[in-house]
Amino acid sequence: MVAIATPAAPKFYSVSTRLLASLYGLMPLLLLVVVVDAGLFDFQLRDDFLPKTPANLLIWAIVFNFPHIVSSVITLADGEYLQYYRERLLKGVLYIATGLLLVLFIAPLVLPAAQANLLLGLYLLFHAGYTMWHVLSQQFGIGVMLMRRPPDALYQWWRALSMLAATLMYLVTFYALNLENLQWFGMPAMVLIKLVAGALVLLATLMGIRVVQPFAKDSSKRFSCYNLAILPIVYLMLVLDYGLFVIMIPRFIHDITAFIIYSVHDQNRNSEQRKNLVYRALWFIPIAPLILCPLLAIAVATLLECGTSLLDAYLGFQVVMPAKCMIEAGPITANGLPDSMKLLATLLFGVSLFHYYIESFVWKR
Repeated sequence: MVAIATPAAPKFYSVSTRLLASLYGLMPLLLLVVVVDAGLFDFQLRDDFLPKTPANLLIWAIVFNFPHIVSSVITLADGEYLQYYRERLLKGVLYIATGLLLVLFIAPLVLPAAQANLLLGLYLLFHAGYTMWHVLSQQFGIGVMLMRRPPDALYQWWRALSMLAATLMYLVTFYALNLENLQWFGMPAMVLIKLVAGALVLLATLMGIRVVQPFAKDSSKRFSCYNLAILPIVYLMLVLDYGLFVIMIPRFIHDITAFIIYSVHDQNRNSEQRKNLVYRALWFIPIAPLILCPLLAIAVATLLECGTSLLDAYLGFQVVMPAKCMIEAGPITANGLPDSMKLLATLLFGVSLFHYYIESFVWKR
């Protein structure tokens, strides 16, 4: 008898909810850091060592934010997906490109500076809100999916109130310098926004408890309970002036969750045949999509950011090169154009909006 070798069946992976839930362990860890810093060091860690934003941490700049957005676009580079969603994708690209062209390029050239800046400020507010809607929708959506609860009106209220609270905390953290000297309704703007954010956090948490409560004896509610803890803990970090942790908590949980889902999807989708156009072009790299997915996203995101920053410098914009690029832009003659017209801003805004848009229907399915 002659033995006939048969090819091994491809191995398919699933997303571990236990692994996703473990990401929320960052919250008690950072709470412990705050307790130690307050109790033993009189907030010296916060005041003298921690940056105000994680963007100033090299490892954070390399791994988080833009790379997972790029990963979603790479995952979408699949012939069947592109054909099926062609009309909606083209419509999204058209709307996003038109909006950014009007706000970032045309408005500064044709409107008085004050009106152009007001329009840009309104866009930044919209972008912050859309970002928080996207981040929380992913995490809350996974939670209600595990509980097998329909996204009813109660859930929508929880998500909406959470988005408003998160947006205010996001703006306070990123635009603290712009708000420091403002007075609204006879109160410092920073104080007023924090008070409103605190009220929204309380309302959202109470609403979230009502969403989760019917599943009191169901182990699948655990994930949503972790989601319930995000806003109160982030608000505590905001009040205690740990701006780094305000941004780090939701971004870490969201980005790593997304990387896990994209990596598992790409591995399963391309295990028997490389259907993805990017993975097919990189057939010579002996790394499975499960691992290649995040590595490729980080590499492409870094090249895009560094290359666009260099091009901005060449075009005459004042540029501070990201630390992860490990290069400096040479001296330039300023072109006198507003910073909103930088190509890097267009790239980051455009790709992130496209990411939020496609996630609203492609990955939801």
